[in-house]
Amino acid sequence: MKYGFVAKHRGAWPVNVQCGALGVSCSGFYAWRTRPLSTRARTDAEILQTIRASFALSDSTYGAPLPRRSIACYTLPKHQLLQRPVESGQYTSETFQRLLQELGVTCSMSRSGNVWDNSVMESFFSTMKIERCHRRHYATRQAARADIFDYIERFYNPLRRHSTLGNKSPVAFEQAVAVA
Repeated sequence: MKYGFVAKHRGAWPVNVQCGALGVSCSGFYAWRTRPLSTRARTDAEILQTIRASFALSDSTYGAPLPRRSIACYTLPKHQLLQRPVESGQYTSETFQRLLQELGVTCSMSRSGNVWDNSVMESFFSTMKIERCHRRHYATRQAARADIFDYIERFYNPLRRHSTLGNKSPVAFEQAVAVA
């Protein structure tokens, strides 16, 4: 680590000054420069190259922190609105359901108090918004559709790994199941 620092800053300070300040010998530095990389260093470099390739292939999403967001409404075609209740029990009343119907809003629950029925799709939409939509600005609805199609067909289905699928992509998982 110290020798790496010395090598990186050779243009700014003389080697002997840096080695003296860091408490290492100049001869040790020059020997380090000609020494072949260790097995560990070669392995680390290969892993780093794989990580960088994966990061680039994932459109810079793998490795990035994924902020958690709570989204309650989604826009649907024909200006319809889909309401996902946060606390589902309070939204199952007949009065509230009638109000939703009058406003043209479709409630995102299949039966009273069941918030888990749509969890897989909600997880997908959350992931898609975080990894793609919130990182872009779409000039038109068509541009958004094309980009989302690209995300799903080029990355999400064939390449994105899912921990619930044994760290396989949906396509790889389906292929493995079909063979089994």
